[in-house]
Amino acid sequence: MSDVAGIIANICNAMTQNQIEDGRVIIERDYPFTPPKKVSRSSSKARIVNVFIRDGFIDRYGSQRLIFGPALRLISTVYPVEFPYHSH
Repeated sequence: MSDVAGIIANICNAMTQNQIEDGRVIIERDYPFTPPKKVSRSSSKARIVNVFIRDGFIDRYGSQRLIFGPALRLISTVYPVEFPYHSH
């Protein structure tokens, strides 16, 4: 099978039969992981702050209040275990 659903089915079958190494081979051969290319942002931090301020911290698509990213990072600095920082 060359479709993704078929490949996943083959991996699941191997796992069900406790053939973990066979599943690994199927993944490496038929569905190898390719890390996504990093896309660098062209906006400076100052520009991002200005956009937040300009828009009044309101999401222009959903009209919800936005949380300023650096505030989350600050909370994470104080509570690293309870509130781990994630860049996304």
